[in-house]
Amino acid sequence: MLRKTLIHLILFSVLLCFTSIHAAIIRGTIIHATDKTPITGANIVIASTNMGSSTNNDGEFAINNIPPGNYELIVNHIGFKVAKQNVNISTHDVQVSFTLYPRIIEGQQITVSALRAENRKSPVAFTDLTEKEIDDKYWAQEIPLLLNDVPGVYAYSYTGSGLGYSEVKMRGFDATRVGVTLNDVPLNDPLDHITYFYDLPDISANVQDIQVQRGVANSLYGTGALAGSVNIRTESAGNERYLRYTAGTGSYNTRKHTIAFGSGLVDNTYSFYGRFSKVKTDGYRDNSWVDSWSYFFSASRYDENFTTTVNLFGGPMKAHFAWEGITKEELESNRRLNYDTYKGAADSFNQPQYQLINEWTPTDNFKLTSTLFHVKGDGYYEQLKSGENLTEYNMSEFSMGNTTISETDLVRQKWVDKSQYGWIPRIEYIAGRNNISMGGEFSIFKSHHWGEVIWANQMSPEIQPGHIYYKHNIDKNSVAVYINDLFEITPDLFLKADLQFQHIAFEFDQEKIGSFYGHNYELNYNFLTPRLGLNYNINKQMNIFGNFSVAKREPKDGDIYDADDTGAIPLFRTINLAQGIYEDPYIDAETLYDFESGFGYEFEQTRFKLNAYWMDFRNEIVATGGITDDGYPIYGNAEKSVHRGIEVEMKHLLPAQFLFSLNGSYNDSYFVDYIEYLWNKDYSGNIQKDRSGNTIASFPKVMMNAGISKSLGPISASLSLQHVGKIFLDNSQNNELAIDPHNVVNFTAHAKLPHYFGPLHLSLSVHVNNLLDEKYELSGYTWDGLGYYIPAAERNFFVSLQSQL
Repeated sequence: MLRKTLIHLILFSVLLCFTSIHAAIIRGTIIHATDKTPITGANIVIASTNMGSSTNNDGEFAINNIPPGNYELIVNHIGFKVAKQNVNISTHDVQVSFTLYPRIIEGQQITVSALRAENRKSPVAFTDLTEKEIDDKYWAQEIPLLLNDVPGVYAYSYTGSGLGYSEVKMRGFDATRVGVTLNDVPLNDPLDHITYFYDLPDISANVQDIQVQRGVANSLYGTGALAGSVNIRTESAGNERYLRYTAGTGSYNTRKHTIAFGSGLVDNTYSFYGRFSKVKTDGYRDNSWVDSWSYFFSASRYDENFTTTVNLFGGPMKAHFAWEGITKEELESNRRLNYDTYKGAADSFNQPQYQLINEWTPTDNFKLTSTLFHVKGDGYYEQLKSGENLTEYNMSEFSMGNTTISETDLVRQKWVDKSQYGWIPRIEYIAGRNNISMGGEFSIFKSHHWGEVIWANQMSPEIQPGHIYYKHNIDKNSVAVYINDLFEITPDLFLKADLQFQHIAFEFDQEKIGSFYGHNYELNYNFLTPRLGLNYNINKQMNIFGNFSVAKREPKDGDIYDADDTGAIPLFRTINLAQGIYEDPYIDAETLYDFESGFGYEFEQTRFKLNAYWMDFRNEIVATGGITDDGYPIYGNAEKSVHRGIEVEMKHLLPAQFLFSLNGSYNDSYFVDYIEYLWNKDYSGNIQKDRSGNTIASFPKVMMNAGISKSLGPISASLSLQHVGKIFLDNSQNNELAIDPHNVVNFTAHAKLPHYFGPLHLSLSVHVNNLLDEKYELSGYTWDGLGYYIPAAERNFFVSLQSQL
């Protein structure tokens, strides 16, 4: 037996030697078609075999021990078109070369297209956040907190700690005027225009890059982006296979667990990516816990000229209310105080999203993109209300013995079930010196709203728990079409022109229940908005730009009618209930005229940007901007207001590879013509306050961010300082009702640990927020002349360990 085995081994060795003598090597290089630079990490396979290789830093590769024969070489790299070449192997080595042509794949890189502003071409003010910058900052916080060091942007969370409801403001405008898109799909709620980032738990873990554009954006960023736009793109699998697990813990019992995988490129055609997360925290403030889990799954198919991507993401979220501020005296005694101590006071919501993105590029100068999306949301928020009038909940007064019961403590839930379907087609075509984009956004939105009383301390025997006290449906459909052209007048002068038309149809249908009359009305809006800008490159280092834009936005649904309040009526000047006539709403659509100019400088180790803006706002919708014929204060329009300012940003590479960054903004937002109507403290009537010339509340005039970072091998660290100026709580410009200026220092460090466990890669991250333990406030409001403040968290930390195979 042993002798037979030895003979077989000898014969196999001879055969192997013989084969080796006649085997050849395929060597080659792969370069970029545009700039002729070598491409690193390209995959080369021999069709119908398991033989292959990949390119090194010089774009070179080699495949050894190839027997004689005819073969087909296939080269692929995400971001480029697949290349193929037939080779014949005899007894000699073969030398080949490939030239790869770029192919845009969603989520892989910032691409030069009409969707993204391009440096030295697009006449707009913008800031790009790269994947590395996002990874360095991110621990578990929501997206607005990743943007708070962008010039002109102010972001905060109501819980004070980065988890829970958060908001991003820009240039003195609130979150309803900031357009947010994810893979070009709008995230702003169609009814109230707010982006609910906490309904997308841990979505930051999937972000590939973010572009923040300040000022009125081109039409591709959405239809209601007055102050600016946040364009988010998510990642896909990439070239390499991996399995990754991340565990983190930090202050306030914050915990995060994430598992993610990437398939790499499968069969030269497919890639898959998935992520599952669990995030929990007790929150900085009392009773400000958040409990969420989430998922993100992406699958792509890459054909020669066609790419298809499916994204599925979402996850249920539940969070305790921490929206109310506290007084200055309470800040001194207990900064973490939250008035709402009812354990069931929580927002419970689930909003899965589905995206199907197709991109067809038949030629180098033509691209057709089609995005279908569906958003399905349902959930409620629950509150304990004390001493409520029964009639406000469509419950009759009742007798208990000799006592008439007209008020009670109760628990209510406000529910919403909504669904949105949309299609975003886009054609990009290069014709000579014109880069033309045409497309649109078509959206169908339906929502069902109702309120339930699930418990009452005292309730008529005729009323059962689960009593529905209001119910209404809202349908909102919109159609927007646009044409956008970037025209190269000369190699150094670019003209950007954009024209958009939008039609919005709004239908409100209320069921008649008790005190609710059953209002039914329709609203229609038509907007035509132009934009025009020029960019001139003075030389290879400097450029200047200027633009003029017009934007319009319809009122929120709540501006017209507070539909869950039995005492409210729709805000129309003419109402005839018998004939169903609702005409001439009190609230007009907003119109913004935006003038921008800017200067850029890039030279070796320094990048500098400076821009100025003047935004002339007509009919800005404010909290108390008018009165009804009966004298009741309402949401309304400030006839004229101005948002103007200067923004600057700079990055400089210091000696020893220290990177220094600095940016700042000065924002002067004020009313030009505005009469505010307020109730007397005894609610005997209203009083008028002329706010003309006053600063618009809730945004700092001055902001500054400075940072320094350093990478040393596997270790990197950064230190940042943020200064925020005074913030007025209301439009009275009263210094006693303001948030004082504050400075905050944050520290971050990352380390790639030694490979003690073979193929397992470990990395450690440490984030220390508010390093100097500053006690400051983030936002606030006034009620009956008293200021209420949202406190920020004191010094806190988060540590995470990531392992990857």
